[in-house]
Parts: sequence; structure tokens; C-alpha cells
Amino acid sequence: MLKAIQTNTNLKTALVFLLLFVIPIALGTVLGYQTIGGYLSPLLLLIITWLLYRGENKTLDELGLIPRKKNWLFLPGGIILGTAIVFLSLLVQMINVKVNFVMNPKADYLQIAGGLFFILAGVINEELIFRGYCFKKTADKNGILIANIIFAFLFMVWHWISWNAWGNWPVMLGSITTAIGHILFATAFLSSRTLYFAIGLHWGINWAQHNIFGFYPAADIQSNPPAGTLILLDSPVQQISQFQEVMNNVLPGLIVLGIAWLIWIYRKRATV
Repeated sequence: MLKAIQTNTNLKTALVFLLLFVIPIALGTVLGYQTIGGYLSPLLLLIITWLLYRGENKTLDELGLIPRKKNWLFLPGGIILGTAIVFLSLLVQMINVKVNFVMNPKADYLQIAGGLFFILAGVINEELIFRGYCFKKTADKNGILIANIIFAFLFMVWHWISWNAWGNWPVMLGSITTAIGHILFATAFLSSRTLYFAIGLHWGINWAQHNIFGFYPAADIQSNPPAGTLILLDSPVQQISQFQEVMNNVLPGLIVLGIAWLIWIYRKRATV
């Protein structure tokens, strides 16, 4: 059995993926996601990834994780671009549904900035699991298209679990946006040859969605705005049509795919 695992790249990759997939869930279940368990798992995933490459006489440079200036610059660049993507998606959504932007008068800037560190562990977990060792091995063995199909689906399943969405078909189908997110992050990684770009993008998008922009009822915005959100959004339209609801997912998805295409084209031309 051990020999079969060692000689079958796809089988080995699947077993490694299962291990990486389970670790954050197990630690989060036992220790809690907002405790040390949430920050222990990315360190453990990184050590396992390092050991896997060391066993192949390789280094973390396979994922562009060796600290170099050209790699590190992609991290802040990704954060800025990720935040811009969320803002652009909201502007496009305004074509479909009217949205009011209100600067939060009770914003706590320290809490908003702290949100960057609060979500970092989860971002690193997901990048190492879904765009790390296993994704790279699958892409090298079976091609980028096959790897993206497999890991985009697995990324959706991951969110079904974290959102407790099993059986809730509207949420399960709506989570296709996470599969599109995988395409963006995977393209960023493959184009830049460093996972720092994918981490930065993912980090910036999550931060913008959690701490920069937030949808709240108009009554809450006026009486008790959340201190951890910079810009408050509300729609004066109480009910929207099914078509508008679908378009609220489709339009941002098209923006993300367009950005992914531009990243791929730019890096492809830059290396010619």
C-alpha cells in the first residue's frame, strides 16, 4: 500500500489534501476557531508543506514562499487589488440594485485595521490547502484546467462546511462565487509564481468584505452602526426580484473573472 502511494502521484496528492483539509476543521472544533486553534493550523500546514517538499529535495520556493523582495511585493499589491475588486463589484451591483454608501461616524479605525490580522489565519489556511502543494502537484501532473476544476469544486465544498450550508440549496448554489474566487487566486499564484500574491488578494477581499464595506438595515446605520466597519451600505429597495438576486452574484463574478484574465494576460506578456 505504501509503495502504491509513493508511486501514484494522484493518490498521494489526494491523501495529502485530505490531511490538510481536516487539520483546520479538527483544531477549530477542539480548540475553537477564534482561539489558538485558528492560528495554530496555518503554522502546522506550512510545516507539513515544507516537509513534503523537503522529502522531494525541494524547497518552499516551489510555491514562491521563500522571502525575497520580488515575492513580498506581491503581498501588499494583492491586498490593494483585492480591496479594489470588492469596491468595483459593489459599483457594478449598483447598476442592478440601488445602494447607498454612508461613512460610518462611529468607525473604530483600530478595530478596522485589526481586522486584517483577525482574518489572516483563515486566509493562509485556505491558500495552503487549495492553492498550495496539492494544487501545484495536480496542475503539474494533469494540467491547469483539470486542477482548477477539481480545486474550485473542493473550495466550494469547504465553504458549504464552514457556512453550514448542507441542504440549503440557495446558499449551496450561491457559493459558486467561491469557485470563481479560486480561479482568481490560482491565476494570481500561477502568474506570479508566488503564493504571496494569492494570499494578498484573498486577504484584501476578505478584509474589504468584513471591515471596509458592510450591508446593514438603515435603522441600524442610524441608531447603532457597527464600529468595525468603515463604510455602511443599505438598499432602499426592501425586496428585489429573483433576476436581480441572480445578477447580484453574476455581476461580481464577471468582474473577478475579468481581473483574473487581465492578470494572466499581463504576466504572460511580461514573460515573453
